[in-house]
Amino acid sequence: MRLLIPHFLWRRSSPKREARRSLRTGLAALSATALAIALLPQISGASENKGNTMTYPPTERTDTVDTHFGTTVADPYRWLESDIRRDGKVEAWITKQKNLTEDYLATLPGRDLFKLRLQALFDHRPVCPRERNGSRCSRPQQLV
Repeated sequence: MRLLIPHFLWRRSSPKREARRSLRTGLAALSATALAIALLPQISGASENKGNTMTYPPTERTDTVDTHFGTTVADPYRWLESDIRRDGKVEAWITKQKNLTEDYLATLPGRDLFKLRLQALFDHRPVCPRERNGSRCSRPQQLV
């Protein structure tokens, strides 16, 4: 039988834990705000590229049709679902799309600064959870 104990008696939070939690929340909000402010010039600069129309590579349409429970469904781009390692046509299409994307992204202002910031944010040691061994708690060895 479970005793009814008020929440404030069994779930006490230490002041240190509360301070760490509020610090993490504050840092996350500050990081998100800083990133948004850093991206504002790029977003406004992206509207300047509206005059530049992108010419997408042509995409072949096939006459593939399926029937599901009596309903006919056209799937003209099913050929793109083929494995890129086995189908040269899919590989060529993906390469053209990739080149188009890279050419466009290279024209964006501030791209190098944004790339450096993202690399700095994601360049950290992996965080592993602690392991409990009986009454002891330890951190597993890092592989980095």
